[in-house]
Amino acid sequence: MEQENTTVEHDSSPGVDSSVPPVSYNGVFLLLGMMALLFVGALTQGDLSRTFRLMGFRDPVTKAYTIMLTTPILFELLFNPLDRLVKDRPRLRRILHNLHRHAPYLIITGLVMLLMRIENVFDVPFNEWLGYDLTPIVYSIEGNIVPDIQERLRSAWMDTAMVTVYVGLYALMHVCCIFGFSISNNTEMVKKFTFTWCGVYLAALPFYLFAPVNEVWVTSSLHCDLYSYNEASGILYTNCDDTSGYIHAIASINNCFPSLHNAFAWALPFLFWKTGYKRAGHFSAIFASLVTLSTVYLAIHWLIDIAAGILLAWIITSLAVRINYTIQPSLKITDVGWIDKEATIENE
Repeated sequence: MEQENTTVEHDSSPGVDSSVPPVSYNGVFLLLGMMALLFVGALTQGDLSRTFRLMGFRDPVTKAYTIMLTTPILFELLFNPLDRLVKDRPRLRRILHNLHRHAPYLIITGLVMLLMRIENVFDVPFNEWLGYDLTPIVYSIEGNIVPDIQERLRSAWMDTAMVTVYVGLYALMHVCCIFGFSISNNTEMVKKFTFTWCGVYLAALPFYLFAPVNEVWVTSSLHCDLYSYNEASGILYTNCDDTSGYIHAIASINNCFPSLHNAFAWALPFLFWKTGYKRAGHFSAIFASLVTLSTVYLAIHWLIDIAAGILLAWIITSLAVRINYTIQPSLKITDVGWIDKEATIENE
């Protein structure tokens, strides 16, 4: 199913390139295949309602985020008819062409995120099969620091605010960036963002599979009195007193170390700072700090997880700003090489 990196001629319009890459059918089929695998995997874990929740169709924000992961399917499959439809609307056509031009990067990012969903479906039974749990080691180091912080700060309005940050703001930050870079035709930032997003998760995946650490709340008397360190990891949410429902917004109970929320949140200011967008870096660092606070307040991540997540973000972004590559419409990766550090352009 290999495609050549050829361009397709289109009628010229003001402000729109006359040639565009071919449609990334390989990517569309892979996304559809990954979604099918996710559906089948989730279906093995319960009824149809639970299947869709495991796929990411839960609360409104998570539903929107899941749908955004699949949008490359739509604008790639519908690119040609949409292109004809907006032929006389240069601004809309420019947006469509820029999204299409960066579709391979958006598709790769979507594939990695769907891989994350598949792993989340099976992480609890897999870790139960492994039969060990590293939470006692982390607990022996930190004790009840995070639950104590939560107990001192706990209030109804903080519950609402921190869930909004943990679910909504966190997702919004990344969706706005990747689509904003694509629409504005900022290919270099699209490449850096894609490398960072995929690299962070792929680096964390072995820890999630083979170094299970449960979230803080399962050790806290505020939420769960049934946790036993003699059990394998993977205590079910239904075993614990969580009547408020605010703890498990999009959390995975034993994908704790390192913290992806903190890694992804801090990757943005790191990328901006390292590429010269100083003001954007300062601004996004404020949001990243709120995400970090939310992971503590909601008793989801240990301080060790947070530190490891931020360190991971720093390492991956340091590589992202030094590596150049191109993802072709066929999803073949070409032109891989190192960028001369002295050639970095200051954008401020």
